[in-house]
Amino acid sequence: MSSAVRALVASAVFAGALVAWPFAAGAQAPGAYGPGAYAPPPPPPPAAVASPAREGFTIGFGIGGGSIALVDDGERLESLDGVSFHLGVGGVVTERIAILGELWGIVHVEDDDFGGETSISHGIAALAVQFWATPRLWLKGGIGQGQFTVRDSAGFEEDSETVPAALFAAGYELTHSRTFALDVQLRFGVADYGNDEQLHNGALALGFNWY
Repeated sequence: MSSAVRALVASAVFAGALVAWPFAAGAQAPGAYGPGAYAPPPPPPPAAVASPAREGFTIGFGIGGGSIALVDDGERLESLDGVSFHLGVGGVVTERIAILGELWGIVHVEDDDFGGETSISHGIAALAVQFWATPRLWLKGGIGQGQFTVRDSAGFEEDSETVPAALFAAGYELTHSRTFALDVQLRFGVADYGNDEQLHNGALALGFNWY
């Protein structure tokens, strides 16, 4: 091989080594991501939504509109519109179950024949279990006692005997944080006064609850 050919071959080998050296050293082709190359930062994670930390002591109350219905032998005879109030105090057993003592009453007020007012109220006191079927939807049922009271502005007051009663409710949490929930509730209660006579409570209420 002549000296000219040898020089040409050596030049070609040297040029090839110069081209291949950056890739062998770990450099990246323009635009490629890898060690030593720029890559855009990952997008930030979505903001976490606070979920209720249901544990320990719990208390809640609510107010809304309702009615007291007189039912005789399965027939609805009369219904009185009123204001519904309820209070529940208890403890959370698991994240989805709470045991509560509940007081629920509906008060109807009407004008009497003497220029005053007469109030008719029907209350239920019960031991209830509340179950969250989903993080926002819950169901409740309980048993206890019911009683109705009649009062007028002249000072007359009469209380019925206490009788067996039950209450049922379903609610949906419109908003909640780690320790508070605001919900809308449908409530139903029944008290058995004997002789096929019952008083039924029904209400749509807004509830305020702390855990």
